[in-house]
Parts: sequence; structure tokens; C-alpha cells
Amino acid sequence: MKSSGFSAMAPHTLLITRATDPKGRPFSHRQVLVMPEAELPAPVLAWICCCPTGAVTATRIGPIWLAHGGLWGEEHSEPSFHWPLLGGTIIHGRACAIVPDHHSGGWQALSEHQAHHADGILWRYGLPLMPSLQEAAA
Repeated sequence: MKSSGFSAMAPHTLLITRATDPKGRPFSHRQVLVMPEAELPAPVLAWICCCPTGAVTATRIGPIWLAHGGLWGEEHSEPSFHWPLLGGTIIHGRACAIVPDHHSGGWQALSEHQAHHADGILWRYGLPLMPSLQEAAA
């Protein structure tokens, strides 16, 4: 039987963004997405996180690695995720879950199981977002 070249498992990620509910209260919106490729080079991560390529930062939050805009995101975006442990890590702007690629030294997408597992952990332990100054004044 000839192989089609596609793996049986599609690569996934967990995308984290800031959203607001109908009353204007911010929350972390998490969404499991299928990725077109398993390999996630810095330009692709920058596109996903809406930041310059040089700003892409990887942060380990519990057992999960997140790519995000780092210091650039802090200056240009509202908080999108607040982790209460390890000093209260706050991610600004978009972020996506990744895993280290030990062969290339880069980053890869997750399996579907890993993405759903990451979603469960971040949902269980993440703290509510506080309204920004602009949102609180409205």
C-alpha cells in the first residue's frame, strides 16, 4: 500500500486570545486549532502571535509551553492569560501552545490530545483577567 505522505495525526495548537463577554468583562479565550504543519518556525509563531519575529518568546507555564510576544506584547497588547503560580505569570496578546522539537532545537505543534490536555490545565488553574483601565472607565 502506497503512503499518501500525510501523517495519521493532524498537528494542533491551543490559541489563547483576550475576549470580552456581553457585559464587557475580559476573559481568556482558548481554542484548539488544527495546524497545517507540525514544525513551527519563528516567522510562523510571530504570525500566530501577531508580533515581530524577534519578539517571539517561549514561556513554560506549568507543564505547557506557550509562544507569545514577550516584552513587545506587554507594551502593545492587553493581558490575555494570568497564571497564578510561579510568581503570577501574565501573558499579553495572543499566545499558542507549543512543544520543544529536540531534534531541530525549534518548536512543534501539539498532538490533538496534548492540545486538549493543555486547554484543561489552563482552564482549571488560570485566573480571571482584570479589566484594563480603559475598560474599567467605560
